[in-house]
Amino acid sequence: QPEAQPSFLDRLLAAYPLVLAYVLLLILYAWQASNHSTPWLFTDELEWAGLSRGVAHHGVPQLRLHDMSFSSLYEYLIAPAWWLGATGRAYAAAKYINAAVMTATIFPAYALARLFVPRLAAIACGVAAAAIPALVYSGMLIPEPLAYFWSALALWLLARALLARSRSAAVLAAAALLVAPAVRSELVVLAIAAVIAVVLMAATSSAGRQLSCDWSWRERVG
Repeated sequence: QPEAQPSFLDRLLAAYPLVLAYVLLLILYAWQASNHSTPWLFTDELEWAGLSRGVAHHGVPQLRLHDMSFSSLYEYLIAPAWWLGATGRAYAAAKYINAAVMTATIFPAYALARLFVPRLAAIACGVAAAAIPALVYSGMLIPEPLAYFWSALALWLLARALLARSRSAAVLAAAALLVAPAVRSELVVLAIAAVIAVVLMAATSSAGRQLSCDWSWRERVG
């Protein structure tokens, strides 16, 4: 007898603890952001506010009405906030977008952990990833909130691709890794991590161990 597929209700109940944790943490970070009505990292936040406002009103990043080169997808993420018009409301909306995106790290972090540990442990990993002190960045107009979420997403897709070894999983992982530097330039390190992961997977596979079993210690060090 084939195993019965879980129903929509089963899936909903299974996702409930993670969704509840997301909502509670999001409320906390949104409240935290609302209690700081002015920028913290003043020059950085003014720069990203200006760039994203240019995207919102002119379709391209701008500072003082001068077109600027592309810096990050982050300026496009928060651009819709400036359609609200008033600076105070727009600034608050941009921080709420930050909070929603950065807190959403709970989902790819859970999915990554679920590849290796039981469900309850994976939920704990997801919640921990969204509860670290660095989530205070969600109250600032800087790229870190998007970069944190994208890093977790890319790492999950990479791990899934290495384990599943399917074409679709590999394409999704490659796409996430290619987009990562456009989120924040330092995330190019994810591509380096992917290369190292592929090499290690190949070296520790049965074919890799069979190839290296007769190597001398000098060859292994090499």
